[in-house]
Amino acid sequence: MVVASPDPEGSGKVAVKVTLQPVNCPQCSAPMTIAADQGHCRCEHCGSKFVIDWPDPDAPQLTGFESILAMEVDGASFEAAERRLTYLERAIADVEQEVEAKREQLEEAISAHQELKRECQRAISPAQNQTYAGGLLGLVAWLFVFFVLENVEWYVGLVIAIALVFVARSFHRQWMGVKQQAQSELYDSRETVEQAGAGLSEALARQEDHILEQELCLRTVSNYQAAEETSA
Repeated sequence: MVVASPDPEGSGKVAVKVTLQPVNCPQCSAPMTIAADQGHCRCEHCGSKFVIDWPDPDAPQLTGFESILAMEVDGASFEAAERRLTYLERAIADVEQEVEAKREQLEEAISAHQELKRECQRAISPAQNQTYAGGLLGLVAWLFVFFVLENVEWYVGLVIAIALVFVARSFHRQWMGVKQQAQSELYDSRETVEQAGAGLSEALARQEDHILEQELCLRTVSNYQAAEETSA
């Protein structure tokens, strides 16, 4: 089945490039999700396996393996299944390598994203701390102006309090600038993670599709050979 691309920040955001189609299992009615180009699927609830036909892109038809295997197999179908098995053996080996490569890409993208988050926080922290410190000193200065200082000291305190307000505002603008730049970089990094997750999802869908088709072909060949031995 298709898996969703993970969100490294746990925000729930998911971006999967595969076109998905919701269906219900004909056997147990459990909900399933299949890719638009998928030819075989398995119900995760009851384990039933199906061949998918697409007479209508919005209404896929699922036929159980057992229904197909119950049909009589002729020589042409047997030969076609054997030829298909030769292709599927190579295809499965290729897609297994692709899945491993896509999984490594996803792990690298997530690791890079997490490291970028730490770097962004390190870049933001100084301006953030300076803003808090400037704001706190400004608050203290204003308290002195209103409740403590008198005469000439009051004017000096007022000047200092106003200056601290401007200093805090300057630090805040710097903080917001660094934060905006960090958010832009993190957005690009999340896009990279989501693309890697989508690539892994597509590869896993192809892998399961090939594996299920291989199982169906193997059982078809086995049934034909068993029938031939019985008739002999």
